[in-house]
Amino acid sequence: MDEEKIRVLSTSWGKDGEYNNKLEIDNLSENELEIMEGWVSGSYHVSVNKKGRMEKKHLYDELKTIQDDAMLPFWKPCNDKQQYFLDVDLKKLEERYTDFASITIQHLCGYNYSPENYRKQVELLESYGFSHLRSKRGVDGKFWEMWYLPSLVFAEGKLEICIQDIKNSKEKLKKAVDFLCNTAQFGSLDVSVQRAAMPVPD
Repeated sequence: MDEEKIRVLSTSWGKDGEYNNKLEIDNLSENELEIMEGWVSGSYHVSVNKKGRMEKKHLYDELKTIQDDAMLPFWKPCNDKQQYFLDVDLKKLEERYTDFASITIQHLCGYNYSPENYRKQVELLESYGFSHLRSKRGVDGKFWEMWYLPSLVFAEGKLEICIQDIKNSKEKLKKAVDFLCNTAQFGSLDVSVQRAAMPVPD
């Protein structure tokens, strides 16, 4: 059975000189519903093709991809006759890898967003050594972003100064988190330690 074509119904009625205009679009697939969200947010031109299904055209230029040899897959394939296992003890890992804990910040500005405050927070986190990571736009026109510090070894500016005299790794991490909570505005901050890794074969 063929899928029903998209149907558009518009109505307009008035009462006491005031008009209520309504547009309904039926028979959308889940993907087409997301496309409509992207259209409303200004990410696409939208039309219906001859088959009665929705088509989209990007309003934004899509990012060009450039081959980066330094980022090619670097994991070596595992030999069929050799398998390597890592004994994971969560408690030991937390203690051992605190020096290399990473920090991820999301939802910059929290509930205090404005273009000016966003720029201020961006400059602040970049001065601390954080890198900005952003996803591609989804079909609904939305994207997510996060701010990433691989470890405190990469701390810069006032964050680096704040922790430079602390020798204990756990205390250093606690001090860094307290510093960020008191100087930057964000919705969430996550600290991650290594849980598993590929060992180096003998």
